[in-house]
Amino acid sequence: MKSSKLIILLLLVPLILTACKNIDNIDNTGDNGTEEATNVEVSEYLISDEIIVYDEDEFKESEIKVELDGEILRYNPKYNNDIDGEVKVIIFRQRSLVPLRELAEKLGYEIEWEGAGKKQVLKITGNGRIITTKLNSNEFIITKDGVATKLLTETPNVKYDSKIYVPVRFMGEAFGLEVEWLEKEFKVELRTKKE
Repeated sequence: MKSSKLIILLLLVPLILTACKNIDNIDNTGDNGTEEATNVEVSEYLISDEIIVYDEDEFKESEIKVELDGEILRYNPKYNNDIDGEVKVIIFRQRSLVPLRELAEKLGYEIEWEGAGKKQVLKITGNGRIITTKLNSNEFIITKDGVATKLLTETPNVKYDSKIYVPVRFMGEAFGLEVEWLEKEFKVELRTKKE
């Protein structure tokens, strides 16, 4: 009886090891030779160089409105096929996220990508601040007056519908805005601070 259990165990170990090795060696190369993203199950927030594609059911489009200094935040038609509607707020991991470009550019910030591939960094510059992050990261480095501060958000920035979405409260505060949730109006108000 003991010998048959040992034989079964000895037969299973190589199969398990082979399966694990095959998982680690999955070819993520697309037809054009570039690396393609694969779905990854994530149980903790990310600080990573991984390119991650989240399942569609992790995102929920919301009817939440976002106002910046009393004006509804709208898409920039330059980047959205001449669509000039209100920005779409999404709910991801129980947090409200807004499209980064629309918020940043409305505040006078410039957005650029530096580097390539997994090491690509998103750099947001303006109003005496430099904010850097990587896609799917919850780590933001904010430099103001030459002093860099690393901040972590509960929810990472994500790519959804071909746009980079960021947590609205965190990003508003990173831009130096006052952020207020108006539950009865189902609206987020962002206000520039009076200096």
